[in-house]
Amino acid sequence: MEDWLSGRGFNVLRTHKNWDKVGDQHAEGYYGDMYTLMSTQAVQNQPYMLLLEDDWLINGEDLIGYFKKGVELLKKNKDVLCVRVNDEINQDVSRATKIGANIYAQNKDYTKFGETLTFQPTILRVRDWYAAVRFINKNWHQLKGNHCELVSGSIMKYLFSDKEEGCFTFFDPAKLSAKHIGTEEFANEHR
Repeated sequence: MEDWLSGRGFNVLRTHKNWDKVGDQHAEGYYGDMYTLMSTQAVQNQPYMLLLEDDWLINGEDLIGYFKKGVELLKKNKDVLCVRVNDEINQDVSRATKIGANIYAQNKDYTKFGETLTFQPTILRVRDWYAAVRFINKNWHQLKGNHCELVSGSIMKYLFSDKEEGCFTFFDPAKLSAKHIGTEEFANEHR
C-alpha cells in the first residue's frame, strides 16, 4: 500500500500501533495512529482534511466540486462538524434535513444511535479532529468499551457544538456515495 500511494504522489506516514481486531485493541490502535498522523506539521498546516481510509472508494462526478461545497459549509457554520460521503447502501434521506444543494444534516433519529460521526469518507476541520483525537487518547481508559465512531461523534459534539442536532452532515447519496471494499465479502467477490 505504501509503495502504491507513494508512486502516485502521496506523502505516506507509517504508524505502528496494534491493530488486532479483538476488543478495544483495534480502536486504541486506531486512535494512537490517528494521533501520530494529526500531530504532524504537514497536517497541522491545513485547515481541512478528508478522512479517507484505504478501504473506501468514492463514486460520483465532480468530486472536487462537492468537496469545495463541503469546505464552504464548514467555513460558514461552526456547528457543522463534518460533511460525509455516505456508504452507497445508505440512500435513505427520510430522517435527514436538506440544508443546501445536495447536502443533508442527520436528525436525532438518523441511526439507532442518533446522529454521529462515522469513518466513511468525511471532510473535517483539522483543528477539531486533532483536538478530539487528543482528548480521546488522553481519556481512553474511561472511553474504551464503546464503539470508536460513536465515541468520536460524542466527543466532537461535546467539544465543538451547542446544537441539539444537525452537526453531522452528508452529501446527497444519490449524487456522491462511497463503497466499503474492506470486507471479506468484497474480497471474495473480486478474486
